[in-house]
Amino acid sequence: MNRSNGFGTSGYMRLYDDLYILWRNLLIWVMDYVINVICEFGNGPFIRHRIGEAINDLSAVITEFYGYQNGRIFELLLESHVLIIVNYVDNKHYGNEEAAAQNILELQANSLETAEFLEELNPYWPADEGYDLLYNHVAMFDKYTVCAFASEAEAFAELSNTIRSEALLLADFMTDGLIRQFAL
Repeated sequence: MNRSNGFGTSGYMRLYDDLYILWRNLLIWVMDYVINVICEFGNGPFIRHRIGEAINDLSAVITEFYGYQNGRIFELLLESHVLIIVNYVDNKHYGNEEAAAQNILELQANSLETAEFLEELNPYWPADEGYDLLYNHVAMFDKYTVCAFASEAEAFAELSNTIRSEALLLADFMTDGLIRQFAL
């Protein structure tokens, strides 16, 4: 994206920073859930609550620009997405590989549904790009979970950083679309 064409304003950067923080928080809480399950810390309910708060915060952005109903639809899609990831982690933890494989298929379908919904809201959020971003983070969480269960510390740490950088891409995608659609 070219920020030198008027998008480099402080308003753009504030929106981008806000979206980055919101996506980063969600992704970090989901990563914490993986660690919690593996280490059996027993913090699952607390972490799931924090994940819910992060989803609410992200859906508030959609609500602000597209109204309550669209914000609620986005919230439900994102809740479903994260719930499937949580189920996947639990299934991997308990050795239920068949259910974990089914979760991956569900995540593919959810990523597509979410991307198509976002494109309906904003033509500058193309579904193919949105799907790639959402499903790419699913693939990384899959690898992250596998590395965590296998105690592959170096790969686990590298994937942690990669997942955090995904928040930058998701924020950039959403910010660019909002700036273009609303001429902010």
